[in-house]
Amino acid sequence: MSCVEKKIKVSVIVPIFNGESFVRECCRQLADQTLDDVEIILVDDGSTDETGKICDEMAVKYSQCHVYHQENIGVSAARNLGISHAKGEYLGFVDVDDRFDKDMYEILYDCAAKNNLDLLSMDSCGDENALTILEEPKEILRLFLRSKIGISACSKIVRRSLFPEFNFPKGKKIYEDCEAVYSGLIHSKKVGILNVQKYHYIHHPVSNSRAVRFTEKYFDAIDIVDKICQEVDSNYPELKDDTLRRKAVTYLRIVKIYYLRGCPEEYTEKIRALKEWLSNIPRKKLFLCYSRNDLVRYILCL
Repeated sequence: MSCVEKKIKVSVIVPIFNGESFVRECCRQLADQTLDDVEIILVDDGSTDETGKICDEMAVKYSQCHVYHQENIGVSAARNLGISHAKGEYLGFVDVDDRFDKDMYEILYDCAAKNNLDLLSMDSCGDENALTILEEPKEILRLFLRSKIGISACSKIVRRSLFPEFNFPKGKKIYEDCEAVYSGLIHSKKVGILNVQKYHYIHHPVSNSRAVRFTEKYFDAIDIVDKICQEVDSNYPELKDDTLRRKAVTYLRIVKIYYLRGCPEEYTEKIRALKEWLSNIPRKKLFLCYSRNDLVRYILCL
């Protein structure tokens, strides 16, 4: 009698760089998930501490855990490597130092499988615990541009068959999730938004997104948002107000970070160009683009 290979429901990919303090707890949380048949994929992104060794130990301890090692070429490449080895029906992503509820993947998988969803995101849309299903591409993009569908990959599961169209941009150090989620959305026929909160972001002083000094990497956000908005404007010109809002929010955020983190002179010209773009937003569009608090920030930044 031949053995039937066990179906893997969700492959969870964890990119790790120098995360020795968090690997064991992250694996424990994944191994304790109430969903059966969760595959754990650890990708050691060229760590210089004990991360690689601990990852290998986790593969011995947990039979569903697989480990891959690569040179330090970034989180996007690490996630893409994990995706290429994944066997699950859906893909999930967690950061090694975050927390998540033990029933997170059971809830997400059951909802996605029952409703035949290509992508399911945990976001505040509709009533608590409500599911919103979207099949119209223009409406999906409208909610994404308005941040009703968040940019984080960690709050989602995505059908694995969307890869390689769904992937993370190499070489980008921030906002790489934004481009990947956008790619997932435009290649999905059916998207769900589930109003639950099961993933908990833990901010650490040394985390990549909370660097003390402003650096070149922050302009990655501008490049990614510009690319997305240009493509949406070409395909859906009726969403121009939504792309304007997305660019306005992103540009203002980068300018604000610049002033909060040292104002290094080497980026003065790039910041001046962003401020000039912001100053040219039509006055009647400002309340469309910004909340009251952001409008105050807009005035202060300019």
